[in-house]
This record gives sequence, structure tokens and C-alpha cells, in this order.
Amino acid sequence: ELMLRYNISVDQFLLDTPAEKDTKRRQLDALLDDMSDNGIRIVTATAKEISEVEKEDK
Repeated sequence: ELMLRYNISVDQFLLDTPAEKDTKRRQLDALLDDMSDNGIRIVTATAKEISEVEKEDK
């Protein structure tokens, strides 16, 4: 039940491997699954802008 609720894999749960990035990406993916095309466009534009800002900061 916890694995389903928090969108983590069995391996992450049982092996206690540090997979914070994977869990966050899975949670984001679950949110995207329920999003409309308009929402996807907004998230994509936001992600592109964040990527550009992070490239400038390096």
C-alpha cells in the first residue's frame, strides 16, 4: 500500500536504495498522467525555462 501511495518501486522499498530522484520523477509522471494537453504544454514550457535558468547559473 505504501509503495502504491508514494509511487516507489519494490526494489526501492525493500532494498533501501537511495533513489530519491527516481521517486520524485515517478511522482511527477503520475501527475502528468492525469493532466490535460493544455496542462502538459504549461509544464513543458515551465520545465524548459527552468532548464535554461539552471544552465545560466552553471
